[in-house]
Amino acid sequence: MGHLKRLALSTLLVLTIAPGTIARQPLSPAPIGLPLAQTENPDPLLDQGFDQLNQRDFKGAAQSYERALQLYQDRNQADKVSEAQYGLARAYLLLGNYASAIQLFKQLGPARNAAQQGTILSNLGLAYFQAGQLLEAEQTLRRAIAAWESVRSLDNVDTNQITLFEQQAYTYRLLLKVLVARNQTDAALELSEWSRARALVELLAQRSATTRPTIPPTLQQIRHIARTQNSTLVEYAIVGDEVRVLGDEPETETDLYIWVIRPTGEVTFRRVDLKPLRQGLNELNQTSGLVNLVRDSRSALGIPSRGLVFQENLETIRVATAVDRTHPKLQKLHQLLIQPIADLLPTQPEARITFIPQGPLFLVSFASLQDQKSQYLIEQHTILTTPSIQLLALTHQQRRSPRSLTPALVVGNPTMPSFASEPGIPPRPLASLPGSEQEARAIAALLGTTPILGSQATKARILELIGKSRVIHLATHGLLDLDPNLTEFGLPVDPNGRTARQSRVFVTPGAVIVGPNVRVGGVAAESALAREKVVQVDMPGLIALAPSGQDNGFLSAKALLQMRLQADLVVLSACNTGRGRVTGDGVVGLARSLIGAGVPSVVVSLWAVPDAPTATLMTHFYQNLKQRPDKARALRQAMLATMKEYPDPKAWAAFTLIGEAE
Repeated sequence: MGHLKRLALSTLLVLTIAPGTIARQPLSPAPIGLPLAQTENPDPLLDQGFDQLNQRDFKGAAQSYERALQLYQDRNQADKVSEAQYGLARAYLLLGNYASAIQLFKQLGPARNAAQQGTILSNLGLAYFQAGQLLEAEQTLRRAIAAWESVRSLDNVDTNQITLFEQQAYTYRLLLKVLVARNQTDAALELSEWSRARALVELLAQRSATTRPTIPPTLQQIRHIARTQNSTLVEYAIVGDEVRVLGDEPETETDLYIWVIRPTGEVTFRRVDLKPLRQGLNELNQTSGLVNLVRDSRSALGIPSRGLVFQENLETIRVATAVDRTHPKLQKLHQLLIQPIADLLPTQPEARITFIPQGPLFLVSFASLQDQKSQYLIEQHTILTTPSIQLLALTHQQRRSPRSLTPALVVGNPTMPSFASEPGIPPRPLASLPGSEQEARAIAALLGTTPILGSQATKARILELIGKSRVIHLATHGLLDLDPNLTEFGLPVDPNGRTARQSRVFVTPGAVIVGPNVRVGGVAAESALAREKVVQVDMPGLIALAPSGQDNGFLSAKALLQMRLQADLVVLSACNTGRGRVTGDGVVGLARSLIGAGVPSVVVSLWAVPDAPTATLMTHFYQNLKQRPDKARALRQAMLATMKEYPDPKAWAAFTLIGEAE
């Protein structure tokens, strides 16, 4: 694998990945009779500069590196000169001495590999941007991206691709900022598409018999997709300071970029200032203002931030039937995401809008966003989402003839498997879902098939049928089995937990993959190295089916991704099926796996859904779909109908359609 180094050890790792590998050598006594410059050992100064840099003492680091550089130059130690120059360049960059940083970065010798080149060029591009040299910044960052693309080309494992891009994404975001600063917003849109759902796009392209997509997609292709989908496309991109000089800096959010692409081909760019969302947050707080707003909007609806299954009771029904329509947090999200582009959106309620979210926006129920008149967005528009515009073109090419397929596979309330909700807790059977059984019977009647229920809905039987069905509807429990050490954004659950740097472990991100079961200083690597984003991304998500034989009854996102499904539509009528690990490749979980398996349209939930309102919504959805084969309009009408009986958004707004409408 060349420079793509894999770390899969179960013992403590102490590493400094190039560039800037530190050779720690014992201090030797100076020979008697030599000049001071020749007797002074510069190696401890190099080590000292490295320590000061990582302790955020940038001024002290610069002084140590300056002295070490002078001594190495006097001794003509070329390799050490480069090492000192690199450390000093980073110190100058973090001190804001951009001219000196640029000069030193340019003096460095040829990079040893693509990973080192990507890191150095990204730092140089940042220095150019901060110095206001935008053309040089663009040219340098495009070279950095070419290096990152070379790194990722060495590994075609899906989760490895995602992990590597997580480490490299800051370079793409920085180039986005440069292009917008240069008023090249169309080129920025092309880059925005290039930098999202990359692993999923590559996976679908490899599995497709069609021509592989252009990388990056052109503006003409993006316009063509909007026209083909007959939908107004709204793409969001979140950018911040994009300082990743040390590799563990917290990500910030300064601006939200929004592009609106109409079916007529018009492209409009808008920009929203996100800095006010940071007010009141500690500078070291790893949680962003936008994450907090999304989390608060969900909490205001009574949606837990984590949780495996939803247990319905009389209180949840009471809340679902409450009539209070005013939700300030949803109105604030509307003000941030919709109001800046409201004049660009279609005026006809049945005209489609396809939202392409990013980051925490993947957890937003766009249907439930409220304007100042307390009108929900779904009352005004027909809504879809997709991880990227390119995916719409790929899934559109995979439309199939249903002649060789059975009409539908409908599963409801399987005999539930057992699951341990927490480590150390004995597994217990999941609660039965009688409402899901009623839902399955009603939907099967609409689709002209027989539902598979209870003990008959075994994992083994469903696996036999799932690849032969045109429509798949699974009404059961969905489980979000996230890594217990991390939030769904990949940040430590315990923000005060011990980090790798505190354990004297230094990893330069860019081309590093840390495997499972690694501990750093006694702490799980998933937490200790979370800020470096080098631990292999996991793939959460389980669907509960009846166990049989040797299987446990759970159908995982990992297993779904390996399949080749023929369905035009999959509905996961279960809790949290649209959630997972939020990455630059979208939400890694059940929905992504289904898209990767070839399904063009997926309906999933963004939170734990109540049983009875869900059955009502799903029945309306299929009734509408039977009358008119437009999935987006069918879901909209189902939401509006369910809203009348269950006004609370928690009861009707959880589900979202990802992908194609027709």
